[in-house]
Amino acid sequence: TDKTFVADRISSLRTLLNRYYLTTTWALDIIERMEAVRHEPDMSQQVSEIFTEYSDNGRLAMIREIPYMNGIMDQLLECVNDSDWTKVTAIKTSIETSRK
Repeated sequence: TDKTFVADRISSLRTLLNRYYLTTTWALDIIERMEAVRHEPDMSQQVSEIFTEYSDNGRLAMIREIPYMNGIMDQLLECVNDSDWTKVTAIKTSIETSRK
């Protein structure tokens, strides 16, 4: 029936929004941890460890399941390789804006 269809759609949308909020929370944690070590001499090693931790606990895979967030993770890794912290800040701002 139409009511069941609408209820199912609302439920699946709610699930998707909850997943998006959760994955953006994790992405912001990654960014904040990256920013905290950016001036360290072993910065790239520490960033690698952050991504390894998120990979090992399964959260990175969950983040990457969302196409937009998968692109964000790729951009973050590029930023670290290029030492482009201005772009990291821009990514952080865009994630925060998308959550409003």
